Amino acid sequence: MRRTMFVLLAFLLVVGACSSGDESTTTTQATIAGDTTTTTLLPPVLVDEAVWPLTGLPTDGVDATTAPVLIVKIDNTASSRPQTGLAGADVVFDVLVEGGVSRFLAVYQSNVPDEIGPVRSAREVDPKIVEPFGALFSYSGGQDFVVTRVRSVATDVGFPRLGDAAYYRSADRPAPYDVILRTVDVLDTESLGLPTALLFGDFPDGVGEPAAEITLSLSDLNDVGYVYADGGYERSVGGEPHLDTAGVQITATNVALVFVDQIPTGRTDSAGSPVPDYDVVGSGVAAVFRDGKVIEGTWQRSTTADLFAFVDENGNQIPLAPGTTWIEVVPNGRPAGWN
Repeated sequence: MRRTMFVLLAFLLVVGACSSGDESTTTTQATIAGDTTTTTLLPPVLVDEAVWPLTGLPTDGVDATTAPVLIVKIDNTASSRPQTGLAGADVVFDVLVEGGVSRFLAVYQSNVPDEIGPVRSAREVDPKIVEPFGALFSYSGGQDFVVTRVRSVATDVGFPRLGDAAYYRSADRPAPYDVILRTVDVLDTESLGLPTALLFGDFPDGVGEPAAEITLSLSDLNDVGYVYADGGYERSVGGEPHLDTAGVQITATNVALVFVDQIPTGRTDSAGSPVPDYDVVGSGVAAVFRDGKVIEGTWQRSTTADLFAFVDENGNQIPLAPGTTWIEVVPNGRPAGWN
C-alpha cells in the first residue's frame, strides 16, 4: 500500500480512502481543530556523558557534555551539489527558502569534518531551530535583524565576523556557492551550552507500518526521495542519488517529516521571490521513519528553546534509532508519501 499525505493545516487528521484496480491509496488531510488542540509538555531527555546526545551512539571515551555543537547553514541548489561534509552531520534540517529551493541546517557534534560547505546566509526560521542546541552557528550573511536574533541564541562563527580566519572560497565552485568553512578554526570557540538529548530506543513490538520508500515535494522545484537499504534511508534529489564530494550517498538512520505552517515575511529576494518563515512551535502532523517502518503522529515543541519531540496517537513519545537523523520541514499543503 502506498500512503500519501497532503497536510493543509495542522493537525487533526481526516482520513479518506480510494482505490483503483488492485492498488490502494490513502489520502490524509489535516484541519484546524479550533481551540480544542493542546500541546503535551514532555520532559527533557538528559545528556549522558558516555552517549552522544544527538545520535544515541557511544562516545568511546569522549565526554559528550564538553563537546561543542556546530551548526552550518548549507546550500542545496544544483550549483551547490555535491556538498562538502554534509554526510557527516548528526542531524540535518531541510528547510525551503525563497525561489523553490531549500537550505540545510546541518548539526555536528560526534563527527565534525575538516571542511563544510557551501555555506549560505541565514533566514528568519533559523534562530527558532538553532536555539536549543547551544551551538556555534556558521553562516555566510543575512539581514541585520536575522543576525541579531542568531546572536541571541547561538555563538556567531559566521563568515561576516570571521572571514578569511575560518573560511575560504573554493576555486571549484561558482560564487556565491563557494564559501567553505574550515572547522578547526572555530571549534575552540566557547559556545552557549549543550543541547538536551534526543530520545533514542527501540520501537515497541508490533508498532509501525512498513515504509521502505519515502517521497516528498517541498516545492515544484524540490522533489526528495529516500529508500531504505542496509539499515538506513538513502537520499535522492530530483530522482538522482544525493552525493557529497567524497562520492558517498547521503544516508540517514532516521527520517522525520514535520508539517508546518508557512508564514509570509513580506520580504522578497533580488529575483522577486517571496522569502518564507515557518511556525515551528506548538504541534503539527509528523511521521517518523526508522528500521524500514513508519509511525504517524505529531511533533511537539512548547518553545523555541525545546528540541522537536515526536508523539504517537496514544501520547507516547516516538524513539529514534541510534544514528543520524534528517528532519524534513514540509510546508502544509505539500505532498508526501511512503510505501
